[in-house]
Amino acid sequence: PTVDIVPTGITYGPDGALYVASFTGHPHPPGLAYVYRIEDVNGDGNALGEGETTVFATGFSVVTDLAFESDGALLVTEFSADIASFGANYDLEHSLAAPGRLIRWRNGAVQVIADGLVSPTAVAVVNGRIFVSEEFAGRVTEICTPEHRDAQHRVFRAVFQDC
Repeated sequence: PTVDIVPTGITYGPDGALYVASFTGHPHPPGLAYVYRIEDVNGDGNALGEGETTVFATGFSVVTDLAFESDGALLVTEFSADIASFGANYDLEHSLAAPGRLIRWRNGAVQVIADGLVSPTAVAVVNGRIFVSEEFAGRVTEICTPEHRDAQHRVFRAVFQDC
């Protein structure tokens, strides 16, 4: 079957190129979401020439966002490990039953940093700290990595108001 690819996240990489996350459409085949690298290599004002858009990283499922750490490792959020089980019901109950995860990708090696996340939709790295938004849980969670063995995940309830 044909699978629609939906761009869901974008960031600049440490090399100055753009990186785009792809959310695989229905039937949401596992492992077929990619991260693309986009760069205007020939300087013509677009990245439509041959070799200017390439697959940078593979092996993901329903990617929602991406960010780079200071050492160049790529962080990727996956909405769910089994999004097909959601059917037409995108809600907290189904998110808890089929949680997502945060992955660190470096030179083809995949390391799960956090699993059991409730519909993660965005990741940000701020001063070396990693934050993930969890859509149906209505929260932002600070992810403490294995490098911070004494730390635990901290949850931030976000309060949004007009500025």
